[in-house]
Amino acid sequence: MNRSYYGLSSALFPEPSPADWEESRRAGFQAVELSISSHGSCGCPEDCIEIGGRISAGIQEAGLLLWTVHIPYGPQWDPSAADQAEHRENCGRIRAVLEESARWGAKGAVLHGSYEPVPLEEAQREIRLERARESVAFLAEEAEKMGLFLAVEDLPRSCLGNCSGELQEVLGNSGASVCFDVNHLLLESH
Repeated sequence: MNRSYYGLSSALFPEPSPADWEESRRAGFQAVELSISSHGSCGCPEDCIEIGGRISAGIQEAGLLLWTVHIPYGPQWDPSAADQAEHRENCGRIRAVLEESARWGAKGAVLHGSYEPVPLEEAQREIRLERARESVAFLAEEAEKMGLFLAVEDLPRSCLGNCSGELQEVLGNSGASVCFDVNHLLLESH
């Protein structure tokens, strides 16, 4: 499988039109990351699925490859939530979007390892790291069953995964890969 594509994010277009996708294709782009939350409110999986279904159809109609779906972020999408019940609910929401992503023909999904703020105090941060590790292991396995890869994005500030060592802790032995956002890795050199 060729994994070298010129791609762009759907976030470039507030409300993408067929003309936007056609122009992108003519400009040489081949693949798209669908950033669901850039196109409307994603308070629940149903909203995200409606938005994602509409946008992904336009991507494919233009002959572009839907490479990844960027899972929404926010407190209700936080895979590192310390509260067990909230943690399970958030993983359920993410899993529902992964399932639809596979139906839309995506090859993978990008996930933030946490929402913020994440406490910098070591004991509290370790709880959040453990929850994120559990989530990534579960979600990477679920994604693989669906024919998707899961990539965890490096993040800035107090987020989990704000340096390579912590990102490795979040990934654990999950088999998930890294989505390297060069704009986010601020604590180390690239």
